[in-house]
Amino acid sequence: MPSHAEHLTAMIEALNAGDPDRFVELSEGATYHEPATGRTARDDDLKAVFVNWRTAFPDLRGEVVSVVENANTVAGEVSFTGTHSGIFATADGGQIPASGNAVEQTQVLVGHYENGILARMTRYFDALGILRQMGAA
Repeated sequence: MPSHAEHLTAMIEALNAGDPDRFVELSEGATYHEPATGRTARDDDLKAVFVNWRTAFPDLRGEVVSVVENANTVAGEVSFTGTHSGIFATADGGQIPASGNAVEQTQVLVGHYENGILARMTRYFDALGILRQMGAA
């Protein structure tokens, strides 16, 4: 069984590869939450979140900068970069047209595990900072 850090890294690798099925497989049954937007998702809804980010940022790349883990939790600092070259659907149903702007942000992902299986993933990020970089705020 992979460590929690290896699991988090595998999720980022699925994101980098543009593989939503693998991403959802790695988080199957887990609840995903974004405090910045209030969005909560799991399984097919999480796949839609993944596809939305990859549509808006087709060259989206994440790099795990640091990780801390214990028996039931992993926290990873992840640096994301991408170019806003597609439509971004907001959590409230709006759409932000492509700006062509480069976006860069370090975010924190926290995974909580039950019996070695991911149960909950929370993604902390600066939503206003991303909107500003996209030219939407």
